[in-house]
Amino acid sequence: MESTSSLIDRSGSDFRRLEISVVFTDVATTRCAVETVRRLAQGFPARISILVPQVIPYPLPLDQPAVPVSFTREALRKIFESEDAELSLTVFLCRDRMEAIRAAVPAGSLLAIGAASRHWWNSAARLSRRLERSGYRVILIEASTISRMPLQLSDYGTADSHA
Repeated sequence: MESTSSLIDRSGSDFRRLEISVVFTDVATTRCAVETVRRLAQGFPARISILVPQVIPYPLPLDQPAVPVSFTREALRKIFESEDAELSLTVFLCRDRMEAIRAAVPAGSLLAIGAASRHWWNSAARLSRRLERSGYRVILIEASTISRMPLQLSDYGTADSHA
């Protein structure tokens, strides 16, 4: 049986915090993924991180992106601002999105990825499969499914309520 210890921060003696990283794909699908994760984590102490791998093409130096990191960070912070969950945003300059994610979060971590659809050829779905093969726990969230989601995990009930 798998242990979920890598998903929970146990830095406080009686405090457990669910750690969820949302991988930025684009504004619309990432917003959907963040809102879905917020809904599912409602009622749980959760820390949601948005990972933004900013891919720099090879003609440019890695430390000189075409769009400054400060601009990207501030624009995304305004889009994803919220008071209902602890949310952090980290922009990574990289050549390869997969390598940036591997460097940012350890294997076994819980990742959420927003996708326009679940078609196997979709780039978000391909990234999801690659991350799963690398040992991550991945939730692929189809952008159109958010309105059909229950409000929170407790809407599903618990094992105790079914006994």
